Amino acid sequence: RVDATGTAHPVGRLASQWMRGRKGTFRVMPGPPHLVFMRHVGEDGVRDAQDGAICRLAGEITTAGALCDIVSLIGQAGWKGELIVTDPSCTRSVYFDGGQVINAHSTADGERLGEVLYRYGALTREQVEQAAGAVTGDLRFGEAAVKLGFLQREQLFSLMQRQTEEVVYAVLLVSDGMFYFLDTYDESKLVAHLNLSVASLLMEGVRRMDETSYFRERIPSELHVPAKVAGRQPPTEQVLLPVFEAIDGARSVAEICRVVGQGEFEVTHALFQLVQAGSVQVHPPRPTGPAAVVARFNQAMALLL
Repeated sequence: RVDATGTAHPVGRLASQWMRGRKGTFRVMPGPPHLVFMRHVGEDGVRDAQDGAICRLAGEITTAGALCDIVSLIGQAGWKGELIVTDPSCTRSVYFDGGQVINAHSTADGERLGEVLYRYGALTREQVEQAAGAVTGDLRFGEAAVKLGFLQREQLFSLMQRQTEEVVYAVLLVSDGMFYFLDTYDESKLVAHLNLSVASLLMEGVRRMDETSYFRERIPSELHVPAKVAGRQPPTEQVLLPVFEAIDGARSVAEICRVVGQGEFEVTHALFQLVQAGSVQVHPPRPTGPAAVVARFNQAMALLL
């Protein structure tokens, strides 16, 4: 809150923590009356290299897909830098260089490397925990997993690429938050240097946004359980066969992803085609844990009574 004397006061404990984390001298940049934009300039009051990267773009996000134009601009212009996207739950960073995405980071639990390796079936839950326990200041999670013999370095690099792709697709789906594009980044943050075409990622991201809402009508979530329809023959399309064979009437969509080593979108796409062909039916999630079992029992009793 800015009072009548021009003094800024943090409102609430969280705001106070944020302000303390930005201790220093800032310059208020020119802007419209309803916005305050400040940047760190140090005690000398002059912006220089040690005061942080220059902010080339910034803005509010109000609808899903709004960042498609921003990502397209960065890619077409061939800019080098870091796109930081914040929403109420997490922060994501996508690193660009010459029309390529070279890496991405996310604080979202499901987008961390360990969770990605687990979802794709590369590591078990126990192996994820062991690798996390081996992480040190000099040893990252992926390197720890390779050192422990849980996977090969080539496999790790491939799945790191899938992780980067998933973070980019998640960025495009953010519907409420802020974005900032900085004209440089800390090279030490990059675990690997990938080369993913911005144009290709955008095309795939838009396709996923369109098709996912269509798929959700038949396969509402990754917790739903597909089951084969009795008497139906396996599909003739080879791309659908691994998913069809992994269906046992007990595995959820997420568990099938682990068995076939594919992402949720790819497996859901395959299941949708199998459902459309009449080879598969999709059942609600199985109850797990005492509370879920009781809830299911209560629903059944309510129907009976």
